[in-house]
Amino acid sequence: MQFARKLFSKLLVFVSLAVFCSGLMTASFLPVNAVNLNSSSSILATNSSMVDDVLGEGTTNKVEGMARQGMGTAEQNMKEAQAKAEGSLKQAQGKAQENMGDLQRQSSEAGSDLEKASDNVVDAVKDFFGQ
Repeated sequence: MQFARKLFSKLLVFVSLAVFCSGLMTASFLPVNAVNLNSSSSILATNSSMVDDVLGEGTTNKVEGMARQGMGTAEQNMKEAQAKAEGSLKQAQGKAQENMGDLQRQSSEAGSDLEKASDNVVDAVKDFFGQ
């Protein structure tokens, strides 16, 4: 989202410079509320015909399209990064659970081995004393 906003602000600077260089810059051109990236209405709603007159027909739509495309790409990248992070988290959780299972098995085997060893010691002592 931030990438799209930076891209759009650079495009606005370019458009503003082009209009200024043409000598058509006025105090009412591109007011602060002309840029609204979150609405479904036109991004360059104010004086879009002036922009088209100066920079050629279709410039407003082109700039808006590029801004929306950038926003879409940024949103898609954010979703991919989030999905990747969630996948990594699930992998880590699975590995931790697998390791717990290994520890439980090894603990059980160690207990069993210890029990066998103690039985062998008892048997060895009995054999030694002849019981």
